[in-house]
Amino acid sequence: MRQSLLQSQLLLQVIIVVAFGALCFGGGYVTAFIVTRNRWRDDMIKRGRGRYNSHTGKWEWGELPKEPTTWGVRTEK
Repeated sequence: MRQSLLQSQLLLQVIIVVAFGALCFGGGYVTAFIVTRNRWRDDMIKRGRGRYNSHTGKWEWGELPKEPTTWGVRTEK
């Protein structure tokens, strides 16, 4: 009986330690991802690759469009 109780307590302690370790690892991973993403975004803005679209409220990445996409501004070739 006593052996079984010790084994169950040990198992519970191991599970708690593993869960705490996983929680710490996950928190560190998410923090590193956010920091890296913010640095990448700031770098792209400095390079001129990122621009803010005031109509959609979102950042756009990459090259500027060659041709305007609105119907009223397009020119016929």
